[in-house]
Amino acid sequence: MRPRSLVLLIFCLALAACGGGTNAPGASTSSRGVVSPGPAPSGGVRIARLTYPLTGLPAPNRAVLRRPSLAVKIDNVQGAWPQSGLNQADIVFDGEAEGGLTRLMAVFQSQSSNLVGPVRSARPGDARLLRLFHGGYFAYSGASSAEIAPVFALSHAVTLSDTLHPAAYFRRNDHTAPHNLFSTTDRLYAALRSRGRYEPGPPAVFSYASATPSGVPTHQVRVPFPAATAQWTWNGHQYLRTQDGSPDVLMTGARVSADNVVVMSVRVVGTGIFEMNGSEDPMPVTIGSGPVWVLRNGVRVTGTWSRPSIGAPLRLRDHHGHTIALLPGRTWVELMPSTEKATFGR
Repeated sequence: MRPRSLVLLIFCLALAACGGGTNAPGASTSSRGVVSPGPAPSGGVRIARLTYPLTGLPAPNRAVLRRPSLAVKIDNVQGAWPQSGLNQADIVFDGEAEGGLTRLMAVFQSQSSNLVGPVRSARPGDARLLRLFHGGYFAYSGASSAEIAPVFALSHAVTLSDTLHPAAYFRRNDHTAPHNLFSTTDRLYAALRSRGRYEPGPPAVFSYASATPSGVPTHQVRVPFPAATAQWTWNGHQYLRTQDGSPDVLMTGARVSADNVVVMSVRVVGTGIFEMNGSEDPMPVTIGSGPVWVLRNGVRVTGTWSRPSIGAPLRLRDHHGHTIALLPGRTWVELMPSTEKATFGR
């Protein structure tokens, strides 16, 4: 699969035009999640506490906040299951890939995982997601020159593919190729540090608050994609994931879970990049604005997501214009095509 040079040039120019390479004038950036106000004591003075930027959970010291984010592309089709490491990721994005199926980007920072995978190839839309973390580290199993070009041009990420750095990955015999490439977060971090480029800790992507917001009681959401379905069910403590009608269970036997589920309605556009089987690579567009539904603590808050440029932060606001705060913890973001409709159940 080698798209013609003209297609690649047009695609990259279009991507840059949708979200430039720097912050738009007047656009604010999220502060790095290092200090947040704690509860006010009787004297009325708040005590600052350290929190991890991608979960809002307490951090033990400032040193851990300087750890770069590590984004890993994870396979999410028949043959890839069961997966590993998803419950150690701070944020997981689930977006449409070729054939209407989905592929994941798991982003680690506060936790490590002794097994991550199956690792699969990059896609054009990854560049926009990586910029939410100011680049950071990005591990993937390769991609065509057209598919990886936006990441190289726009993401600011330090990249690590298995083709150029095979020692960072290994194959397992309990999965069949091409779904059998795995690694560990420690191995990936070590290989990326050896690249010799320092990356600071990531900024906060979301806002967090412990208090449950007012919203509609919602214990279940079904998120459709053209050829796949994700479903999340509130069990009174967290959200449990179902994939295509079956419980989504990891290699450890644990159910895939999250403290927050963010469903973003996004446009999906063609890229002019085609797989060997003739399927075009789709690209979920995470620049612009659209409806959003945030599920936390068994309630649903409806609002709008917005991000004016590739260098701008992602904002979630309710219908009153107030920031929608997530529960401190792990978050899954479902990038649902705007042509689909989520259904909710009490």
